Amino acid sequence: MKKRLLCCWLAAACLLGLVACEQADFPVKVGETTISALPVRVVSLSPLTTEMLDAIGAAAHLVGRSDQCNYPSAAADQPSMGTVLNPDVDAIVASQASLVLTAAPLETDAMQRLESHGITVLCLSAGETLDEVKENYVSLATAMGGRNQGPANGERAYAMIREHLQAITDTLERQTPVKACYLA
Repeated sequence: MKKRLLCCWLAAACLLGLVACEQADFPVKVGETTISALPVRVVSLSPLTTEMLDAIGAAAHLVGRSDQCNYPSAAADQPSMGTVLNPDVDAIVASQASLVLTAAPLETDAMQRLESHGITVLCLSAGETLDEVKENYVSLATAMGGRNQGPANGERAYAMIREHLQAITDTLERQTPVKACYLA
């Protein structure tokens, strides 16, 4: 009986330790935005942020999408929450999201309404250079996974993108250029 009680106590202590460890990863600061706790319910108002969420392995947290999101296919199954320019704040609040992702700043009124309901808004730029794209992946992964696991997840997702780009470059370099002449 004592052994069974000791085993149960140790198992409970291990579980509490894991939960405490995960919570210790938060809060995190991503740019000017503070993510207070692990985001469990996320709304993405941009196809860019929806695809990034999928790439870092966090698509299961998606509870709402923009009108334009259709990839990954599971995103299309989520309810539409409007767009960056016209977010459905009432639907976002009703979804009980803790985090809203955008690729452009929201109007001040929408931002204030979401924040008044305790919803954090994280705006990631589209990224004009590969360094900016990498920074976005690391930032989103940090927001979703905390300061310990997040950056590594972002780096892995970005490394996969770089591998695909390199494969395309290698293929193009092996091809013989086609000479053509257009006469009008």
